[in-house]
Amino acid sequence: MAERLQAAGLVSADPLSDEELLTACQWMGHGPNLDVRGRIARGRTLTKDLRYRLAQALWEMTPPGFVSDLFRARHHSRHSILAYVELQQLLKEQNRIRAVDPV
Repeated sequence: MAERLQAAGLVSADPLSDEELLTACQWMGHGPNLDVRGRIARGRTLTKDLRYRLAQALWEMTPPGFVSDLFRARHHSRHSILAYVELQQLLKEQNRIRAVDPV
């Protein structure tokens, strides 16, 4: 999952540390965080949904500039056609990233 994000240039090419992985788990919320950690501790594989959510969390915690641009564009899109167009481009990019089926 991290390799696909790294290949797309969306996550640093450096190997992920345990701390980075566990931080991403926290971004997933309380329930999924505990589920992922429990599965990792027991050596069980992650479900497709958990892999997807973990990949999304890894991506969200990596480029904070993109996430803040998305929220800014969403806020301003109500009053500006240029912000609306920017929002549509950012959403298209987000959907392209999310379409990656995590391994």
